[in-house]
Formats: sequence, structure tokens, C-alpha cells
Amino acid sequence: MGMLTSLFSAVSGLNANGQALSVIGDNIANANTVGFKGSRAAFGDILSQSLGGTSALQVGRGVLVSSITPLFSQGTFESSSNPLDLAIDGDGFFILHDVSGAEFYTRAGLFTLDKDGNIVNPDAFELQGKILQGSQSGQVATINVSSLNSPPNLSSEVDISTNLNSSTTVHDPTLDTFVVTSSNQTIFFTDSGGANKTATLATGTYTGSQLATEVDTKLTAASTDTYTVDYGTTTANKFTITSSNAAFDLQVENASFTAERLLGFTTENDAAGVTKTSDYTVLGDSTSANVFTVTASNNKLRFAVGSTNYDVTITAGSYTANELAKLIEDGMETAYAPGDFYVYYDQVNRKFTIDNDTGSTVVLEFDASTNTTIEQLIGFNAVEISLATGSTATSSYAAVGFDPTDAADTSDFSTSITVYDSLGNSHLTTVYFRKTKENETLINDTARTGNTWHWHSVIQASDSTTGQIAVGGQGYLEFDTEGKLVADIQEYNDFDFSGGVTQSQSIAFDFGTSTEEGGSGLTGSTQFGSANSVTFQVQDGYSSGSLKSLSVGKDGIITGTFTNGQTQDIAQVYLARFTSPTGLSKQGKNIYSESAKSGSPIIGAANTSGRGNILASSLETSNVDLAEEFVRLIAAQRGFQANTRAVTTTDDLLSELMSIKR
Repeated sequence: MGMLTSLFSAVSGLNANGQALSVIGDNIANANTVGFKGSRAAFGDILSQSLGGTSALQVGRGVLVSSITPLFSQGTFESSSNPLDLAIDGDGFFILHDVSGAEFYTRAGLFTLDKDGNIVNPDAFELQGKILQGSQSGQVATINVSSLNSPPNLSSEVDISTNLNSSTTVHDPTLDTFVVTSSNQTIFFTDSGGANKTATLATGTYTGSQLATEVDTKLTAASTDTYTVDYGTTTANKFTITSSNAAFDLQVENASFTAERLLGFTTENDAAGVTKTSDYTVLGDSTSANVFTVTASNNKLRFAVGSTNYDVTITAGSYTANELAKLIEDGMETAYAPGDFYVYYDQVNRKFTIDNDTGSTVVLEFDASTNTTIEQLIGFNAVEISLATGSTATSSYAAVGFDPTDAADTSDFSTSITVYDSLGNSHLTTVYFRKTKENETLINDTARTGNTWHWHSVIQASDSTTGQIAVGGQGYLEFDTEGKLVADIQEYNDFDFSGGVTQSQSIAFDFGTSTEEGGSGLTGSTQFGSANSVTFQVQDGYSSGSLKSLSVGKDGIITGTFTNGQTQDIAQVYLARFTSPTGLSKQGKNIYSESAKSGSPIIGAANTSGRGNILASSLETSNVDLAEEFVRLIAAQRGFQANTRAVTTTDDLLSELMSIKR
């Protein structure tokens, strides 16, 4: 009967509108649920009944809920103080795994760290991403930060910008000035007749060419032979003596007041020959300049021949390099009577050399269980050096009168900086500057004159493997007359820190871009007539560190900040995009799972292939619009009420029908 059909149609309307009310109620209930996506109920009519077989006579059978469709419109964002609260601006879902490894998806970015260091949501589902550190690097897996640390990095470079006061008094003498005194004015030699001769130079101050002329004149006057003497012409910074006598022989060691060191000769009873050339380079020296200062704190030298120790004590005083070399040599030969030592100073390289010709192996024991040894003053870092017969030991670094054991008094300015070894231990190194040349032709730009400063990087005894104060780096800076940095040269680089760390650590010191390097010479270190000062210094090492905080970028990269100030990219949060997100299966608690209708997830980095950005310290709020939901609520309510009227009306009609029988 058609009347009963209308009753059933009204009942279907009640059911459908009741379900719509349930959907609307669910939307309203989740208006404050993070990442919630509201749904919409869609109605469809039920297959109609045909009266008479024509479409014009089709009667509907009621209504049903044809679909409940999630609405994946973008929700608004709210700020959060938790850096792991994440929101997706655009398409995509966070990828989660439960304890069994099953994969789920969510838009709710409420994440924290669990006790194991995993990034998880409130239900302990683990956030997935591309791992950027450790053994899983490059894989997509659970993001874990429990074992992260920042390994130490040894210092390999130090940058210092400083102004060195140009008015500082130079410590070294003016080069190419040779001073002849009663202690160095005699030349012993043999002439063609085989007789021993002496040539006595006039005392006074000479340039190199002037001294060459003086030597030539006095040799010729003392002998029947003829001589030609030049300085720097045949060999740079060396004297060359040419004799008409093929048996010409210099007897440079016949007396302590010979001129050999002044002229750069060291060989005793030099073999006969026409030409004699200085054994080492000389630049001139001034006996009045306080170059090397010997005190009770640095006046000892010990050496051993076999099991016997021999001690040399240098009388306290101020000496030129040549004077000090002679004192050390005489002291060693006096201490060891059969001794045959040569000690000389190369004034170009600024280094001392000790030559052993005793016929026995000699061990230089600079430390000698005391801090009063002379090795630091003359540029040696090794505490023990073994010299076989005929071998030599040369200074580790340039010796310019700077004494690391008395650094404050033998330098003009200093600055300290902390550097790090291979295990991340910190060590304080102090860089000392000493003005060593003034108004001279520059080594690295002979077209200009200027000033030179030598620097030494010193580490303390407690930080050194030798147990003594040690020089780890040394070099010099050249400035022109405009105060520009012309050259920045590092001559020595060997840091040996204690503590079982990598030895011979190389730390490059950079004092700015010099003109020789193509710079202006004014962007780093300068030499102006103002106070010594440091304007900038930095080094590239650091200690180990533990994780301090996390931050997340728009691309989903999680960056860790560590207690040593370093940062590392730890992982990248990946997003999943679905061709049909409305086909995802709800699992409750804002979790979705893949279904046949959703298609397979397309996984990748944020902001790629249609995936949205990730916003840190933000949460996506529910996309439910309460105003819209209330309108739908009213419509569903009216629909429900109308269908109840259809039921009561049909009931009234049926009652009338029943009353006919009466």
C-alpha cells in the first residue's frame, strides 16, 4: 500500500538526518582538536518504485546517507612554545609507526621526546623521517636523538687582526751593518808560502760592501798574494774570498777573537782552495744591540757523551747572535776537553746550528731536569737531541731574542686565544709579537722598505708533551711604510699537546690578506702609530658537546644545537601525500591508515612534489567552522522534524482507514 511506503520513506529520512546530526555533532565536538578534519554527510535517494512502467510514474522509496566525506581544507595555525609542535601548511601527512612497525598518518603535529629519545605523538606513535646522522644515514626511519653528540674538532686555523704600534723600538740591529771590535777583528790564514798570517781589521761600523773592501785590503797588505772579496755578489748574504793562491787556507779557530762569525765562516783549518764562501748567511750584527738576554733562568746547557754529562753555564748578559753562538761553542769545548763543536747563527733564517765533530755521539739534553736551560732562547723545542759525529742540530723556529720562559720581558705585545686538540681539550696559547726590523728592504717585496715583526705562539708547560713551555707556531709579519701588511709568513707549525692526543698538530695562523696575497693589506693586521690592540680573533676548533635543543625548518630538517655551540642536521621529517586523501581510513585519535580508496602514499621531503611546508612551534587547528556547522545542524533538525510529521500524518491516515470498518 502506498500509504505504508510513505511511512517507510519518512523513517529513512529520520535515519538519514539522524546520521547527519551525528556527523555534525562529531564536527562540533572536535572544534578544538588539533589537526582534526571535519566531515560532511551527503544524502541520496533510495531506488524508486515504478507504477505502470514509465519514469513519469516512479515513486521514491526514501533517503539514505550516500557518503560521509572528510574535508581536508587547511586549518588555521596557532603558536606553541614546543619546538617539536609541527604543522603542515599545504598538502601532506606526518608519517607514524606504532610499536609493531605498522604505518599510520596524521595532520596533528603534537610531538615530544619519549624516554628512548624517539620523537613521538601523544599515543607513542614514532615520527618517521630521513636520517642524516649515524649508521642509518640516508634511510627513512624513526627519528631518534638519544645518542647524538657533537664530536670535538681540533683547531687548524687561527685568524687574528691586530694593530702593532709602529713606534715600538726595534730590538734587533739595523741589518747590513757590521761592527768590528777588538773581539772580532783578526783573520788568521796561510799564504802561498805556507806561513801563518794575520790580518787585523780596523774597528768600526761597515756595510757589507765596505767590510768586503776592508777584508780585501788587510789580507792583501798582510800577504804577497792577491785577493778579491765581495759581499752578496757571488752568493746572497755571504762573503766570498778569492785568492791567487790555490793553497789559501783560513785558520778561523786559532783564537777566540777571530772574525769568522762576523764573516759567516765556521770550518776549522779549512781545506786549501782558491775560493772561500761563508758557511752561513750573514746580514750584519751590532755588538751594542740587546738581542739575546741571558739570565739565571735560561743560562744552562747540558750535553752527554756516553754516560757522562757535561754542563755549560753562560754568563748572564745581553749578547748578539754571533756572540751567543761563540759563548755556547766555547763553553761546550771547555766542558768536554776533546770537544770539537761549531755553533753559528744564520741571520737570514734566524736559526742557530750546533755541529758535532768530536768523533763521538753527543746527546744534547736541553731539559736537564731544570727550567733554566737555554734551548728556548736559541729556538729549540726538543728536550733531547742526539748528534752523531758530523751531524748538526738546527733551531726548530726562528730565534730573534724572544725567550718563551720570559715572554713578557722579551716581547712587545701579546694576545691569547683558546685552541683545541684532537680530543676536544682546550689549551690557551699566547701569541707574542716582537719588532725585529725597522726601515729595511722587505724580504717578500724588495721594491719596498718597512718594518718586520716576529711572532711566536706559546703553550704552557702543563699543556706540552715536553713538560716545558713550548713554541708551537712561529712566523713574521712585514709592513710597508704605509702600515699595510705586505707579507704574512708562518715558518714553524708543530703543536704537541699533552693528554694522549694527536701530535704535531698543525695550526695555521692568518693575520689578514697581505698585498702579496692580492689584498689591500688593510683588512686584517696593520702597523700604525697607535696602541697595540687586537680587533678580531677567531679559531675553528671546539670541544665535544651534548644535545642542548632542537629546531625544525620549513623543509622539515631537524637541527640540533649542542653545548659546544655547534649545530648538526639530525634528520628530515618526511611527509606522505595521497592522490585521494578522502579515501583514508580513520583509526581514531587523529590517525589515518592507507586504504584501497586512498591509493599508495607518495613519500618525500616537505615543499616538494606538491607536499606542503612544515611550520615549527605551531599547530594546525581543527578546520571545523562552527557557524557553518550550526547552519547544517538547523537544516538537519528541520529535516528530522519534517520526517516526524510525515510519520504522524501517515499514522493519522491509517487511523482513519481503520475507522472505516466501524
